[in-house]
Amino acid sequence: MLRATKITAPATPLTSYSVRLHAIGGGKCEFTGATLPTLEETLTIEAATPEAAAKRSKVFMTIRPMGQLLRTYVDGAEILGNF
Repeated sequence: MLRATKITAPATPLTSYSVRLHAIGGGKCEFTGATLPTLEETLTIEAATPEAAAKRSKVFMTIRPMGQLLRTYVDGAEILGNF
């Protein structure tokens, strides 16, 4: 049985954040031995907090880090954490 859910506005107003994703290259691919390139992408994400913007950016990113270290910067500040 399906229930209808009421859609309401978020309790906290959303802010636009500029999120830069930076995958550090230079390592070797375990399968092919090829050198992995440095990848970078900048997204604009609407979220309630910078941490929420960092989490949401992983859903919308188009780069594929393939095991590389992925650093996340929101409005120029690095966000540390396991997202």
